[in-house]
Amino acid sequence: MANGIFKLKKQLLGVIQKAWPAVPTYSGLFNGTNQYLTTSSTSAFSFGSGNFTVEFWLNTDNTQTGNIINPNTGSSWGLLISAGNVLNWNNAYNVTSLFTVSASSISNSAWHHVALVRSSGTIYVYYDGVLQTSQADSTNYNASASTWSIGYGNVGYFKGYLSNLRITNTAVYTSAFTPPNTQLTAITGTQLLTLQNSTIVDNSPNALTITNNNAVTTPAQSFLPALKRTTNFVEYLVVAGGGGAGNAYLPNGGGGAGGLLQGIVPVVNGTTYTVTVGGGGAAASGSNSVFGSITAIGGGQAGGTGGVPLTGGSGGGGTNLYAGAQGVAGQGNAGGKSTGGGNGGGGGAGTVGLDAPTATGGGNGGAGIASVISGTVTTYAGGGGGSGNGSGAFAGTGGAGGGGNAAVYPTAGANGATNTGGGGGGGQQSTGGSGIVIIRYPNTFADATSVTNGTKTSITGFTVYTFLSSGSISF
Repeated sequence: MANGIFKLKKQLLGVIQKAWPAVPTYSGLFNGTNQYLTTSSTSAFSFGSGNFTVEFWLNTDNTQTGNIINPNTGSSWGLLISAGNVLNWNNAYNVTSLFTVSASSISNSAWHHVALVRSSGTIYVYYDGVLQTSQADSTNYNASASTWSIGYGNVGYFKGYLSNLRITNTAVYTSAFTPPNTQLTAITGTQLLTLQNSTIVDNSPNALTITNNNAVTTPAQSFLPALKRTTNFVEYLVVAGGGGAGNAYLPNGGGGAGGLLQGIVPVVNGTTYTVTVGGGGAAASGSNSVFGSITAIGGGQAGGTGGVPLTGGSGGGGTNLYAGAQGVAGQGNAGGKSTGGGNGGGGGAGTVGLDAPTATGGGNGGAGIASVISGTVTTYAGGGGGSGNGSGAFAGTGGAGGGGNAAVYPTAGANGATNTGGGGGGGQQSTGGSGIVIIRYPNTFADATSVTNGTKTSITGFTVYTFLSSGSISF
């Protein structure tokens, strides 16, 4: 059972990785008190009178003054934030700004992209891709500083996040642009590229040594909240309601688990997708669960008329000497067969239900399938255990994934667990567990535009919508 679960988990992770090969990005979190980075004097920032670009993402809620990049001595350039949300560009150490740019939204606890570009003797300042100002600048930037600081300088410490700081000796942007929505790379002319890994390193060809002073941390932070991509694919898990044990006058097999479907499917923007969460069968087969065109079939009832088990997502366990019913291909498995007064376990999404081991003992329910779609490894769609009957009888155990434990007839078996699609346990009558629908996609995609009865959560790298009852979702 365990091998099957972990194999399926591994396969699911593989599907996710192939569909969305996202590279996590990080940031530097500066406390505004004593944390900063330094790198030794280098010719990497000696732009002379040529072109260059300094760009980064920042996120701050602090209005105190602080240096973003600063040469600690010498005649070179620097960048800082002064009171009143003003960006200041200096063309020498500790001098009056060459020019300033006021942006009222700099300190609003949101990510913003800043790019300063010198092209053919003019510096252009872009804020979130929009040109703010430009000014002629023929300064010969000789980068004679003994050390360079990031997050500290002559006016104070920067407080907030900086991410994907890239300095190049080329003019990367020459007109208004959409800020990059992926991690920056070392393009031609890159002299420094940092604050994008879980450790603080320089990813430029220079591989400069960066000293971390007073433990600047590097949390995983997405700098893309305002630049979501169109949602065109989603990952889904659709689990139908589990079957129950359905005959009050016979010892019953275990109810079959609800059908389980998972995968990745394209979605159309502006389209509303119906979500149906199937109920567990009360002494009956479970109901179907639906996401758009994807339908998982309800689990089969055990112990129906005359003890005949019913087919379903997974089949009900055999009762009254019957073989277990079949499951739907690709959604679940068959139930186990009855032997004398012993009854078969209901089929699970991962494995078949077990046959009754003796003439008086019940078989165990089939195992479900483990999924990580919610961010936590959770098993769904386990089959119900089969009941036992007669002298020395014993009952079967429900399968992992919400399958109900059986009881010795005439005691009623346990119901399947809610929102797992687990089958009900055999005994007298029982109810299967209700189903569930979960949808997720990378958090670089836009949020759903409309959701009914779905709960949104965020996990590392993904947005998740969970439906415990029927509703709808639009993208």
